[in-house]
Amino acid sequence: MRYKELLEYKRDITANNLGQQLLGRLENDNSVDSDYDLDLSDESELQEFISRKLEQVEKADPTPNKQYTEWLVRRYIDGSISRFEDALSTWADFLHEYHRLKTRRLLPPELMDINKFKTEQDLKQLHKSVLDIFNSTDEKVEVQKGESTEILNNSEVRIIIPNDEASACYYGQGTRWCTAAKNNNMFGGYSSHNHPLFILLPKNPTHDGEKYQVHLLENEWMDEEDTEVGAQEVIERFSNTDLKSVFEKYDTDANLILDFLSWRTITYTIDEITELIVKNKNVILSDWLSDTTQGNINAHRKIIDGMSSLHPTDEILDAMWENYGEWRMKLYELPDAYAKWLEYEFHIDGGFYDFVHGNIEATVDSKGQPIVRIG
Repeated sequence: MRYKELLEYKRDITANNLGQQLLGRLENDNSVDSDYDLDLSDESELQEFISRKLEQVEKADPTPNKQYTEWLVRRYIDGSISRFEDALSTWADFLHEYHRLKTRRLLPPELMDINKFKTEQDLKQLHKSVLDIFNSTDEKVEVQKGESTEILNNSEVRIIIPNDEASACYYGQGTRWCTAAKNNNMFGGYSSHNHPLFILLPKNPTHDGEKYQVHLLENEWMDEEDTEVGAQEVIERFSNTDLKSVFEKYDTDANLILDFLSWRTITYTIDEITELIVKNKNVILSDWLSDTTQGNINAHRKIIDGMSSLHPTDEILDAMWENYGEWRMKLYELPDAYAKWLEYEFHIDGGFYDFVHGNIEATVDSKGQPIVRIG
């Protein structure tokens, strides 16, 4: 039985058919390198960029005729593969294993046509099935342990800092982390002396292969499927371990993670932001809202004056998290999220947010205490 394959891939045809959709996904992908800063009015520059990105995807495809490239591009466009860096790394690894098993006729018939697998759930199941088959064959090779630092080993969890790519691969076995990939491994782009990766290995796993990888600089908290689970879930998973105290010895960004901060600290910070807004009312009205009418200026003055009696509540914070900031925010992002909420809630002109964004800074001092200031 022969299975349908993409026997003839052509980059120009794929660029013509999928280029604009690819651009749309890349624009909102923070894993993409800085060369996305394009002149959107320059058609030749756009086409060159699309071609360059397609070339990167082609390199992740192990076949001579690039039979998996369009499938990989489509799965990235539809969101089944969430980040471009994953398409080039973990999914490159997967395709190498998949194609090796396919050419050796070790795959069952239901896995032979990769084009049948489209949704995120499809891909998770496909990845697991292929990995199980691959690990049961003589294709699997021993992974070198590399250099690492064990920073905690208690009854609940073991926490490792991988010091090199080999160690990241060793402790990331069985995961879909790009830092554990054989192809286009992203370890170097994530790990640094001041911002290491943390790998958490539960002593009593709730399911096979349970692992977590944390990168505080990007505030990424990933499970073994490379799905973002968020700080709160990991903190609750290891509720008997003070993760903040463990992490902050190696990365001071632990002091900026909102999930590690008390309600009192967060509300204090918001109150301090409000106070600076009120104190700088005249600057905001004269310099940042100067394009509005006098009537609007007077209305905005009353609104800002009224903010002095505004204090954060559960409802305000929930609205900020849900609508104006990411659920994985850091302390320094609070001014922007709060300004967006105020702007919407009180119908303030856009210059108000611009002032807060450009001038009010929230951070911590050397002892980890919050500071709000005009930056």
